[in-house]
Amino acid sequence: MSPEDRKRAEAAREALAGVERDATGAFGSAMKRASDHFSARDVEREGLARDWAEVWGRRIGRALAAVFFVVLLLNLFTGWFF
Repeated sequence: MSPEDRKRAEAAREALAGVERDATGAFGSAMKRASDHFSARDVEREGLARDWAEVWGRRIGRALAAVFFVVLLLNLFTGWFF
């Protein structure tokens, strides 16, 4: 492969990486962070990934918090629950 071909290949890789970065956008990264939060992937960073009770406790707690948040929003707009 000639040096010119290498430069063109590197430029093409950079262009593709830029397109991927721009296509993801803020919504895609927010959804990825939310997915990581609700699946308790932060447990791995804290070194507690081997403790199944910690992982499932966080998942259940975060799911219940999301349900409670939706109930509060519904109550805010409808006044139906409380």
